[in-house]
Amino acid sequence: MKRHGLAVIALAAAVGVPAAAADRPIIETSGTSVTLRPGGGPVPRQYFGLHISKLLQPHKSGRQSLWPDLDFGSWRLWGAYVAWRDLEPQRGEFRFTRLDTYVRLAQTKNVELILTFGYTPTWASARPGEPCVFGTRGCAAEPADLDDWRDFVSTVAKRYKGQIRAYELWNEPQFDEDGEHRQPDQTYYSGSAASMVAMGRVAYRAIKDADPAAIVLSPAVVSSARRLDTFLRLGGTGTFDVVAYHFYGAPPERMVDDTSALKRVLARYGLDRLDIWNTEMGYYFERPRLGIAPTDRRQLFSDVIPERLAAAYVVRALTLGAALGLKRFEWYDWDSETPPSELPMGLASDDGSKPNAAGRAYARAIQWLRGWTIDNCTGQKAGLWSCLLHQDGPVEYLVWSAGSNEGWRVPAPGGYAMPLEDGACFRKVAAGAGVDVGPMPWVVLMAEAPPPAAEPLCDEAGHPR
Repeated sequence: MKRHGLAVIALAAAVGVPAAAADRPIIETSGTSVTLRPGGGPVPRQYFGLHISKLLQPHKSGRQSLWPDLDFGSWRLWGAYVAWRDLEPQRGEFRFTRLDTYVRLAQTKNVELILTFGYTPTWASARPGEPCVFGTRGCAAEPADLDDWRDFVSTVAKRYKGQIRAYELWNEPQFDEDGEHRQPDQTYYSGSAASMVAMGRVAYRAIKDADPAAIVLSPAVVSSARRLDTFLRLGGTGTFDVVAYHFYGAPPERMVDDTSALKRVLARYGLDRLDIWNTEMGYYFERPRLGIAPTDRRQLFSDVIPERLAAAYVVRALTLGAALGLKRFEWYDWDSETPPSELPMGLASDDGSKPNAAGRAYARAIQWLRGWTIDNCTGQKAGLWSCLLHQDGPVEYLVWSAGSNEGWRVPAPGGYAMPLEDGACFRKVAAGAGVDVGPMPWVVLMAEAPPPAAEPLCDEAGHPR
């Protein structure tokens, strides 16, 4: 199938900056054309988030992951062995050692924490004998007694008051539109939407009583806003401060339609001004050393994508998330292992020691997005995209193709261009010159003289000086 491309064009020029955008995100569509106006200010460090699993739990090799060599600002504690069953394996018996370590580490690294609730312990489960694909029996069921749930949530929120920034009600409930679930052994939550609403009411009150400044996130639904609609229709309004959603899907431009659908649901309940956090998203990446090869691309989440396209997807997704006005983007993940035990989704090498190609692209996205304000993005859903960003004086354009290669013309006064790939360098590009937007990202700094950020520069042969 056709390979999708990306280029990122960043221009820093002493030119006029457009008037400030509205303070709320706007999505405008006309046929296949899209305009995004995210509003707000510069993209903050906290926008860039990760999942990290193997800091304390060893890999199959016996080694533990190193702290990511990335300047990210938030950490979602899912898959980090601090779910309900880990923290309270028996009623009233709490084990906080691991979570205490994470909290201290996050404070040292100046990283905000999101704790996601999930995995009911067997002793508390409404269906303790029910198979659970993710471990102990009964772990996908709702609690049999809401008092047990209240005690757990309250104990955690009191202990970590002022230390855990946000609590997420549950991970990926997949009940049907009628609020029921019919595949209990294939999900993180096997209960009804009505039960989740009851849990949400209890958890919200317990958290706010213990830590009024904490942020409460909705259940993080995945793939379909209809599940959130069901939750809200059955009484879920008033149980959260921020909407959590998982934007899995390929290519990254699918996020536009998903966000539009999500906003339509929220508008029906008068909640369209709530912030949206992308608390989980990622892709399967090839692992040449392990013999995991790319698959034919069907534009499905299950596609295994090649390394260079993986780098493109990472930058496109992070750029679009910010352009859509999402306030957090928790990438899944840093250090997951590969089949048969886990999925090949990590931004790190197989032992979690250093960034792989996708991880290095994540670092470059931080470099060219953090601290910039996105004024607007315009594009075709399967074609050329262009985003305008600014700082106090410099201006940036981010440009990519979601389909076949296309040309993008460099505006005056020209600048310095570099593809966002390993070993690349900046080359001078004249005003009016065309940049062939291909499968890898580019950054172009717009200035008549090379700005300080234009390092390394290319020599006449196109090699780094």
